Amino acid sequence: MAVRCKVAYCFRFWLSFFLLLEFISPGASSTQAASTPPENYKGPIAERPIHRAGDYWIYERADLTKVTVKTGAPAQLEFPLWVGKTWNYQGEALRAGQPRTSKASRLITDIQCHVIRHGKITVGAGAFEAFECNCQCTVHYGRYEPDCGQWTIWYAPEVRNIIKIKTEDTATSMQLVEHKTATTAQPTSTKPVTRPGLKAEKPEWRVGYEWRYAWKRPGRSGTYTSEIIREDLLEGIPAYVIKREKNEDYYAKDVLGMFARMSGGKLVFKRNNPRQNFLWPLEVGKEWRNAYLRENIQEKSSETFDYRMVVAQIEEVTVPAGTFEAFKVEVYIHRSGNLFAEYWYSPQVKWLVMEREHLRDGLREVELISFKAD
Repeated sequence: MAVRCKVAYCFRFWLSFFLLLEFISPGASSTQAASTPPENYKGPIAERPIHRAGDYWIYERADLTKVTVKTGAPAQLEFPLWVGKTWNYQGEALRAGQPRTSKASRLITDIQCHVIRHGKITVGAGAFEAFECNCQCTVHYGRYEPDCGQWTIWYAPEVRNIIKIKTEDTATSMQLVEHKTATTAQPTSTKPVTRPGLKAEKPEWRVGYEWRYAWKRPGRSGTYTSEIIREDLLEGIPAYVIKREKNEDYYAKDVLGMFARMSGGKLVFKRNNPRQNFLWPLEVGKEWRNAYLRENIQEKSSETFDYRMVVAQIEEVTVPAGTFEAFKVEVYIHRSGNLFAEYWYSPQVKWLVMEREHLRDGLREVELISFKAD
């Protein structure tokens, strides 16, 4: 006799993430979803959020009990999100009626999720623009009916997490009632410079120039040195070669943008256009597109990058190497509009004095320790 495996009894992965009610646990395999929306898509996009120490989300269940979460959005929520996106992954489920402590063998389940719309939704914590995602579970065992349940989740980029879960069993549904997400960390010390008309022309580099930096990211830190070791020609492009640890990075002389990397005498990757983090001369308000295809030679793969660059302001920045006036360039992912990085260029240093990159595993920060430039 077929026994239907109801979501309330055997499929609680989304709830298990918050409540540790793992009647079902996520499996190891996942079908790779499309990494970018279709070219003709013009709607909203949500990139994977960045979570920091101190973030938390409080959810209320139907019985009014609450649970606090500090671990961020679940890994099975495939980013970026856009309306129309579909992705699949596998999980494991217990037969209906089995307690979650049961040692009975689990069933392999297939889960498919689909973003059906984007719009405003109100929960206990307030009203937010959110992506509504429907998920369907399927069990592939002859003695079970194929449908093992469905549920809906709402993800809000402003909150950087799920704000509502609705299951077939309303007792296991929940909504966000309170949250705190840390704001972007500020540099060591900055102060706006308001003198109008300031510009930064392209610096003239020389062999022997050197910049030493300290970097940190969650759980790791270190230092590195970038030194101009020679001028060269690569695939017809005049370049400065900057040595950084075991790598030799090639910067096009006309724009000072990196376009290739060598390591151990072998080409690691190259770009069809230099990564142009600065468009000379720099001045407040200037904008440009920084788009290129990076070909990973050894991996035999390629990636496309597309950023919008903005010279936001001029700031007085204090780092271990000293205090400098610097042009702050903000980098936004062109399609989503999300902030990706911030660079501070100093004419005195003739390169970066500080940078921040907002990566999936947290904030990466770099500060100038010392430099050698005329």
